[in-house]
Amino acid sequence: MPRTDINEHFRSERPEWTRRKHLLLERYVVAAAMKLSRHGRVALVDGYAGANAYGTEIVGSTHIMCAAAKRVGERAWVRVYACEPDPKRFAALEANLRKEVSTGLLRALRSTHAEANAYILAEIGDAAAIVFLDPHTVTQLTLEDDIWPWSLRPKTDVLGVFMASHAARCCAGFLAGSTQAVHPQKYLGVSWQAGKSEDGAYRAFFEGLGDHKRFKGLYRLRKQAQRRDAYGIFGLSDHSDGYWLLSNAVAKDFGALRDFDLSKLKTTNLFAELEREDEEAVAFESLTTLAAPIIRANPSLRGARLASTLFDQGIGITELFGRFTERDFTTAAYHILGIPDRRSRA
Repeated sequence: MPRTDINEHFRSERPEWTRRKHLLLERYVVAAAMKLSRHGRVALVDGYAGANAYGTEIVGSTHIMCAAAKRVGERAWVRVYACEPDPKRFAALEANLRKEVSTGLLRALRSTHAEANAYILAEIGDAAAIVFLDPHTVTQLTLEDDIWPWSLRPKTDVLGVFMASHAARCCAGFLAGSTQAVHPQKYLGVSWQAGKSEDGAYRAFFEGLGDHKRFKGLYRLRKQAQRRDAYGIFGLSDHSDGYWLLSNAVAKDFGALRDFDLSKLKTTNLFAELEREDEEAVAFESLTTLAAPIIRANPSLRGARLASTLFDQGIGITELFGRFTERDFTTAAYHILGIPDRRSRA
């Protein structure tokens, strides 16, 4: 059925996980671009741009990246590249971000991300880069054509969206004999046959990302109302500071839920909240256990510096990713050293 009111559709059908995804990107890309600007030049690449609007509201990943670029542009050369092959969406993208296009901050490319890669890579040269990959369908995001060109490149952080449930449906259909234009190995990797379940798709994709980057992480963003996974957010980085930035950004996802209007939910499950608090206590104990040797050897470490040091030494990469904010690492340091912390742990 046609959507008669795109704004109403955005408000009633997609606000929670779309809003959270945009918040996560905003939290990550500004800080990451500031870090990478130390190299002097930074490129921000939106591989699946879309129109960047819902009705009359200008909102979207390219808009967020342009806002980040304007902040970074005060201290370094920066450029945004946005790929959109659909003629109507491309025209809307140019119209909605006409000022950014006219000033040269934004290069809008009417092509797929895979088709545009060679041009973008040649134009940015050795500039540092942040790449955001949020495809419309799982089959659009292939390892070889979309992810590996960036993961093999130095000074490049990759942030992307993996639709595990869609991948599982496609993979199960393929194994059942249905005709498909894209083989599951293209987007799941060599272990694609395990992808017929959602958990299997996550495992196969994470393995398929390879070991080209020193740090990689995958976070399952859950739909709050339905209490089920929406999709996975994955990140790749050469450096521990880029890795903790993404970890810190996804750790704030619960905060994003507080920002989102959950008044439509009719009931609150008290037992679920108590269970969550118990899980957080166990997780925090794990953090202090992993961090204790580092803190005792370096008692001045706090927050981001502590997180970066832990990740850089390969400590707790899987256990800590996406679970703790910068503030949590500081609280853990105080706890290990026996220093009273006046601010309670969020």
